[in-house]
Amino acid sequence: MRDEFEYEIPVEHANMLKQYRIGNIINKDRYFIPYDKNEHKKLAEDGVNWEVDVYKKDQIGLIVAEVELPSKVVEQYNGHQNVIINLPNWINKEMTGNKELMNSYIALHGVRPLYITL
Repeated sequence: MRDEFEYEIPVEHANMLKQYRIGNIINKDRYFIPYDKNEHKKLAEDGVNWEVDVYKKDQIGLIVAEVELPSKVVEQYNGHQNVIINLPNWINKEMTGNKELMNSYIALHGVRPLYITL
């Protein structure tokens, strides 16, 4: 596991940080979809969202959806990270733990055609 921080930075800082990147730049749009109460009432009430990344440019066609569980939700489940998530019908395939779909892997190796969803 690694630390991940998501916050806005000035464009000048982003341009300066590009020189330290390893691999290709990943281009994607992220959408937040609230968890449906019909799928899991408790997660919906806790404000859990699906994070859907729609990749662009070199990775076009790849769409990845994941659920990020806030620490308060994990605590409610006695610290278990593996909360059972019922997949909605718009999810094609369970890919948890697949390293080939990590941004770091995609930046270095690209996306295999197997994962393209056009």
